Amino acid sequence: MKIKNLFIMASLAVPPFVAEAQNEAATQLYSRQDLGGSARFQSMAGAFGSLGGDYSSVRQNPAGIALMRSPAEISFTFSGGMNKDAASWMGNSSTTQSGLFNLDGFSYTNSSNRGSEVGFSFGFGVNRTGSFNREITQMGGNMPDKSYSVADYIAGIATLVDKNKPLAPDNLGKENAWDLGYTWFPILGYQSGLISPTDKDGGPYHTRFVYPVNGTLIPFGPQTATMKSYRERGNIHNMDFSFGFNMREHFFLGAAITYSSIKYSLSSKYNESFKEPDYLYMENQLTAEGGGLGVSLGMIVQPVQGFKFGLAYFSPTWYKMRDRYIGYTESHTPNLAPGGGYEVTDDKGKPVYFLKSETPEGITDYRFRSPGRWVAGASYIFGRSGLISFDYEYRQLGSNGLACPEGRYEEYADINAAVKEDFGAEHTYRVGLELKPSNRSAVRLGYLYRTNPIKNPALKTDYTKPAEMEIIVDRTLPHYTLFEGQQAFTGGLGYRLSPQFYMDVAVVYATQKSHTYAFPTLNVNKEIISSLPPINVDNSRLTASLTFGYKF
Repeated sequence: MKIKNLFIMASLAVPPFVAEAQNEAATQLYSRQDLGGSARFQSMAGAFGSLGGDYSSVRQNPAGIALMRSPAEISFTFSGGMNKDAASWMGNSSTTQSGLFNLDGFSYTNSSNRGSEVGFSFGFGVNRTGSFNREITQMGGNMPDKSYSVADYIAGIATLVDKNKPLAPDNLGKENAWDLGYTWFPILGYQSGLISPTDKDGGPYHTRFVYPVNGTLIPFGPQTATMKSYRERGNIHNMDFSFGFNMREHFFLGAAITYSSIKYSLSSKYNESFKEPDYLYMENQLTAEGGGLGVSLGMIVQPVQGFKFGLAYFSPTWYKMRDRYIGYTESHTPNLAPGGGYEVTDDKGKPVYFLKSETPEGITDYRFRSPGRWVAGASYIFGRSGLISFDYEYRQLGSNGLACPEGRYEEYADINAAVKEDFGAEHTYRVGLELKPSNRSAVRLGYLYRTNPIKNPALKTDYTKPAEMEIIVDRTLPHYTLFEGQQAFTGGLGYRLSPQFYMDVAVVYATQKSHTYAFPTLNVNKEIISSLPPINVDNSRLTASLTFGYKF
């Protein structure tokens, strides 16, 4: 009963215009990692845990900066490409495409005493490490035999909250209801005509999409459901300050301080249709911004010429986040009362079939802890002919955590426990190959495979059916997304135009599956309100990157 506990907590402690709850699945989203950085780094799938020699290698091991050879070096990386989302939902399918253009990275490094007993290096760089771009426009096809509506879900939430803090309809209907300390879902659902109470004093609540069958009003599920728009945008950027020590070309140490920033936005438009002309329509807008610090330590050992081994630890990043959000819902309902007549009438006694409501802008300040990670790598350099490199990376997504602005994790104990229960270890494998036909040119290939971090067997389900278990969502945004693992095929070329000036090109083809639910499954007093099956999305991203570098 995770959602039950969360909404009870929120209903008792929500100040005006602020919702305390968070989306459980968003902790996975905000921990996202994509290939970024220099073209050389991308073309070898980021397998730089033991290589170094490229500033972007600090993403895998900060000791990599100690292998920079030039006294000073500066580089810029640009990328462009195409993002494709192929969606399917209950037998229907659609495809959306969007263009991409980014400044993937910038770096400056300085090295001294290379080849001496002890050499020193330091550097500064900015890399794009995650992209949220995803877009769905999809109508559902063959609805399940007994389909529930998001109106049933909101009625279930109102019923659960009502058991602990009575939700009088008169209070839910007030203009200042948002100030009264209730969760926002019941307010929005009641004011927009989606839900009704059993009696004038409160719950249990039920959907207003009820129709007469043999003289009895029976709740009906939607005939169609449409995700008119589900649009995500934003990036994660890292700003690194790194330092390295080179000891006799055999032992390399490095450390980095990293400032990470998150910018994310989501816009959704969702529609359900019932018996003509009845429908419900819901819009949500969310933006999330924040920044946080992390540190990393690493070493690279070269026991014999050509062989290198690397090990690095990256601490969690502690973010300070701010979310802004607003929701809007409207409906046309049959407006039938169980006892006969109409439920809502105007001042003249005429039935009201159309209602709408919009929340004020809400703001939530909180802290988010992303998972730390370990990276181990090994590589071999074939003289002047080329090299091969392998990396393994471990992250524990179940260690993601939320806290209040003052840093108290116990206030989010329910959602943190749910994250730990539902998400687990993520393993990433990288391999990179570089061949050098001449002193000036290089040909590169790479492959990345990242495993599925979902741990709970009930979440690893048949994704053509409704969800088997509850997932915590929040505010007035009922949708949530589960992401599976990733893989990427990479390649590229490098060419030295002069002893100082070089250019690298990379091509990356990355794929990932995801599953977006219109609303969660909910257990209300032993009655299961089932979600609709998820919208299954196959995301593919083809990008080309170009790096210009100059060695002083």
